[in-house]
Amino acid sequence: METIIGFFLIVAITGLGMWFRKRYLKRVMEKGLGRRVEDEDLTSISKWMEASPDEHPQNRPRKPFG
Repeated sequence: METIIGFFLIVAITGLGMWFRKRYLKRVMEKGLGRRVEDEDLTSISKWMEASPDEHPQNRPRKPFG
């Protein structure tokens, strides 16, 4: 009986930790991309790496020293 309770306790703690990690990763990606991130963006790296037209290097303002 104690092993079953211990197992469910480990599953609950792990699930809670993974939920917090997901929230952290979404905040980091939103800050880096400058837009809202959906759950499917976390599973597909090619989707969130797509550049929008204003992110293209030709459209960025030129830096004064490089």
